[in-house]
Amino acid sequence: MNATTIGLSAATGGVTKDMVERAFAEKDVAALPVDAKPIFTALEDEARALIGLSVNDAGDHLGQWSDRLDAVVTATSTICG
Repeated sequence: MNATTIGLSAATGGVTKDMVERAFAEKDVAALPVDAKPIFTALEDEARALIGLSVNDAGDHLGQWSDRLDAVVTATSTICG
C-alpha cells in the first residue's frame, strides 16, 4: 500500500481518485487479516474524503488522516511484531 503518499499529497492539494485506488488496491485489502480490515477501511474512507480538495480544505482533514494512519501503523506493528 502507498497510503503514506496520500497525506503528503493532501498537504499540497493533490489527492486523486487514482492515487487512492492504487494505495488501497482491492487485492491488497483482501489480503489483510480480518481484524485489521476495519482500520485500513477507515484510512481509505478518509483518503477518499481528500480527493480533489484544495490545500485549505484538505488541511481540515489532515488531523483525522494522521489519527487513522497512526492506527494503521499500530495495527501493522502488532500484526507483524
